[in-house]
Amino acid sequence: MKRPIIGITTRLGSSERLMEYPAMQAYFRAVQLAGGEPRILPANLYNQMPEKILAGVDGLLFSGGGDVSPALYGGDSRLPHDDVIHERDELEIKLLEFAIQNSMPFIGICRGIQLINVALGGTLYVDIPSQLGGIIPHSTPDTLPASHPAHTVSLNSIPWLNTSSTEKQVVVNSRHHQGIQSPGKNLVILGYASDGLIEAAQIAGHPYGFAVQWHPENLVEEPVSRGLFNALIEACQDGRYNTP
Repeated sequence: MKRPIIGITTRLGSSERLMEYPAMQAYFRAVQLAGGEPRILPANLYNQMPEKILAGVDGLLFSGGGDVSPALYGGDSRLPHDDVIHERDELEIKLLEFAIQNSMPFIGICRGIQLINVALGGTLYVDIPSQLGGIIPHSTPDTLPASHPAHTVSLNSIPWLNTSSTEKQVVVNSRHHQGIQSPGKNLVILGYASDGLIEAAQIAGHPYGFAVQWHPENLVEEPVSRGLFNALIEACQDGRYNTP
């Protein structure tokens, strides 16, 4: 069976240079372990039509990275934020709209869930420590391993798993300082951290549109995180999915 091609969004730059980043290598490994073929979609493609960018692509992965521009959701730009790449925001919103309109399977990771929420009309905490507080550690220091267990997430539903389980607590890693404040239209919330921050969501009515706030690409030994990639590949191959 053909290995589905999964387009992975990322920052500006050439595909060759971006592949050198350890974070990108982790996405590649997770997609390949699940049976997919990764393809980098750098942000400098922003001025091309989505039909051209996604030619031959079967599914999408909206990856982690810098902050979504506060200007897109009316956020307070005086609060700490950095590494905003407007071209990346523009490209990813365009690709998400295409994926929704054409029922293309996709997942969002960390920044990905934030970008998806903004594209759907939702808002973000520009800076969680300033606006929500530091009850639990969402921003793990870079000196710790990428798989470092940061906190638990309570999932009220896990529709990407082929299981009857409807509730579960999972321990996740965490490397972010922004997060969903108010959900966008058609965003179904699937799980929260103990401080109330949204950690998992689904696009209502979409064949396979899920997003999580943690980094499952670094937790592929854990069934819930690994299952997110496995089910993405299955959705690309034969349309198996669960809609809310």
